[in-house]
Amino acid sequence: MDIYEKQDNKGREIFKGYCKSKGWCKHHKDSTQQFSHWDTSYFSANTYTKESVMVIAEIKERNYSSQDYTDWYGEVYKYNELMKIKDKQKSQGKDVRIHYINLFNDNVVLIWDITDITLEGFKMNLAKTTLENNGTREKQMYRLWKCQSIIWDDLTSSK
Repeated sequence: MDIYEKQDNKGREIFKGYCKSKGWCKHHKDSTQQFSHWDTSYFSANTYTKESVMVIAEIKERNYSSQDYTDWYGEVYKYNELMKIKDKQKSQGKDVRIHYINLFNDNVVLIWDITDITLEGFKMNLAKTTLENNGTREKQMYRLWKCQSIIWDDLTSSK
């Protein structure tokens, strides 16, 4: 198991524990492929209608505090791949939401719903440090501030 697989599995386990502690979240399944474009799926109760909706999510475990930055970015490539999954599900008559989950080392979970955004007008190229810390490479990113932040919660709380 390489460093990426270990990181992915750790993030999935943390999120499963978080999901289990929340009344609105029911874990469904995790991706089993190492280079999958999604990490987990779960059912989330809609706060207003109380209906359950399927969510496909990408999980990022961050090795810094949720308070360290004021701007948040996502990778355009991963966004595009998640949208392909959404479109495939939609073509089969299934309604899904796409979430981008961040787990921080100060026990905060931040979840963005990126289902309905478009990237027109806010894509940029940024240098991104690699996980192995062997330098940086340029990636096309998008700003998450245009997305709806649906959850800002403490991983240690249960509601």
